[in-house]
Amino acid sequence: MPAMRLRPSLIVLLGLLFAGPAALAGPADEARAAEKAGDREAAITAWRRAIEADPADVGAYEALGRLQLRAKRFEDAVTTFERLVAAAPTHAKGQYRLAFALRKAERYPEAAAAYRAFIERAPDDADARFGLAESLRKQGDKPGALEAYRAYVELERRPSEAKWVARAREAIAELEASAATAPGAERPLEPPAAPAPPAAPATAAVGDPDAAFARGDYVAARDGYRAALKARPDAPALHHRLAVAAALSGQDAEALRHAHAAVRLDPGNPAAAELAATLRARQDAARPAAPPPLAQAELALREGRLRTALRLATDVAAAGGPTVGGAHRVRGRALLALGRAAEARAALATALAHGEGGPQLWRELAWAARLQGDGAAAARLLDLAAVAAPVDHPLAARAHRRLAGLQPQDEP
Repeated sequence: MPAMRLRPSLIVLLGLLFAGPAALAGPADEARAAEKAGDREAAITAWRRAIEADPADVGAYEALGRLQLRAKRFEDAVTTFERLVAAAPTHAKGQYRLAFALRKAERYPEAAAAYRAFIERAPDDADARFGLAESLRKQGDKPGALEAYRAYVELERRPSEAKWVARAREAIAELEASAATAPGAERPLEPPAAPAPPAAPATAAVGDPDAAFARGDYVAARDGYRAALKARPDAPALHHRLAVAAALSGQDAEALRHAHAAVRLDPGNPAAAELAATLRARQDAARPAAPPPLAQAELALREGRLRTALRLATDVAAAGGPTVGGAHRVRGRALLALGRAAEARAALATALAHGEGGPQLWRELAWAARLQGDGAAAARLLDLAAVAAPVDHPLAARAHRRLAGLQPQDEP
């Protein structure tokens, strides 16, 4: 019986099978093995290669970002989770991961916006409320932080999170007790036109608000003035005193409302007008400035609001100016995520013509070509991405393979 001859491809396959799992391991398996061995750097490198091999692998993004956070490479983690949000806009948890990384990177306005975008999808998520509160507090948005901390305390029911509930309660107490700008001298409280009703249960229940104010108990004073106003709702001095107590107890919104009432009822009271102006100015200063138009488009893209990002970036591109290249880049990425490959390819090419560059742009062009069925162009563009990549970038390995005469993969 003649000896059976095996085809070379079959010999290779059999060799891989008998070589065991290590020979078949992909970058994700290598990453897990490196993590198990405690080699964080090798794991980070392998997870990056896993993402390049499969840009839709949500788990690879999350694993890479987790390691970057542990290594305190917060900006790297932001980039990873931005890519996750763009690659998988329906994966809501990616938005939370991005918000957390932005907060760790001390990019508090962006973190707050990302937390709010996640809360729209998951309004009962307690962790996001706490992260939002921390971000707003760092920005100086005291009313917003108070609201978010209170929402967290209300939502959090896990016994394991008791220490964070205690921390939130401490923050609430500190914010409520923080001092406000002291108002000027006020007019004396005018006597009532008629004797006060014999039974004043609300005022009696909270004691003497003037005495509470004098000893620095502004919360009790505020509650007392509130009760007194029920009997005398048109007393401008009561509104003024309540405004002062509310401001000193951290309730700026209530303080401004009663300061306006005092001005309306007594237009000649300069102290009330000054207090109202001070509170309005403080509220205006606490509001974060609106980001530039291109930054708004980039934020919408990171949050997965693809059509909003496309609209904003199109407006920026139409206006021209130095950010036109970045606007076309955002347009291309949004169109790519929406599956409009031909338009995405044209937008990305325009971005390239306006000075945008880098391996990621070439890679995005390659992916657009791939989606159009133009495999040859995709391979050429991916080669350009590999050449443009830094030496330690996963894409650079493709250039090395090509220079060595090996066949590169044609998947972007």
